[in-house]
Amino acid sequence: MSSKGVNKTHSFKNYPSFTKGNSSMTHQIKKIDKKRIVKLSNGTFKKISLFSDLNIEIPTKLNLNLVDTNDSSLESATTIGTFFPDQKTTGWCYAASSQKGNFRHTNEDRFNIISPIQLHSFGIMAGIFDGFGSDECSNLLAKQLLQELNKKITKIQKLEEITNQELINIYKRINKLMIASNKTGGSTSLVSIAIPNKIFIWNIGDSFALLISKNGAIILNNFHNAKNPCEKELIINKGGVVFEIGGIARVGGELAVTRAIGNFRLNKIVSSNPEFHSHDVNENDLYLVLGSDGISNFLNENEIFEFFSSNQDLTELELSEGITKLAYQAGSNDNITAIVINLQKLSSSKT
Repeated sequence: MSSKGVNKTHSFKNYPSFTKGNSSMTHQIKKIDKKRIVKLSNGTFKKISLFSDLNIEIPTKLNLNLVDTNDSSLESATTIGTFFPDQKTTGWCYAASSQKGNFRHTNEDRFNIISPIQLHSFGIMAGIFDGFGSDECSNLLAKQLLQELNKKITKIQKLEEITNQELINIYKRINKLMIASNKTGGSTSLVSIAIPNKIFIWNIGDSFALLISKNGAIILNNFHNAKNPCEKELIINKGGVVFEIGGIARVGGELAVTRAIGNFRLNKIVSSNPEFHSHDVNENDLYLVLGSDGISNFLNENEIFEFFSSNQDLTELELSEGITKLAYQAGSNDNITAIVINLQKLSSSKT
């Protein structure tokens, strides 16, 4: 198992201050009890004791709030619900789920999924955009970024030819649109392209890409926040400062992330350059999970792995719903979004 350009020594819990909001409610999760996560033969779920001091009930009927993130009505949306693309399109399954965190009035998280993609009839492109200040930037990214990237693919021979600079140029155009339209706010951006033998990731901010394999879980990207020493150094070298407020390292005493897109006060200090990672998919790889920091601040990668390994009969939609609900029940006060891609089904689509 290999992934390029990523520091494999870090984990979710090594960087406890990812959230851009108040993280004083962080709940220390106890070890998962695998045997109590049960799906009944009739397709319903029973109430389970997931942690020794925490109960969660996964509903028998999942609420499918179908959302087309390219629809103009998204402009006024405050909450994006479950978006489940037609799995028959490519012959394999993927799903996404998003919900407001505890005490949140709105959900600025956005996501989009495109499949098939140019050059790869069995490929999938997915993105999570965690907005802050407003939902205007995350809306714009969800609508436009993947579409522009997909168009870019038509002009190349293979995905490896996509460069960071080309994505930077797309982000610059989106920034110009934000400023020209007087829209405000910012957003992180995590974009992944998965094809039968390869995963490509471009990341800005503190969302995560987690590989679930038969042997465990590994994070495929670095986290861009002020807690990360390398990222903190970049901020200081650009003339910025980092203060710790309430136990959270923040750029200028305000922003926990060190990279973001948008029209906000610190955008001259905070980088908008994506970091690239890749992974060669092998027979042991099971799922790719993309998630916002509303999950990673409250569930670590091992707990997510335990959830997947204990629920091998669940659909991708049930898994994505389950992750978001676990994070919510664990006390997440940030918005929560997860995308689940089944790599086994993707690999079996090779021609």
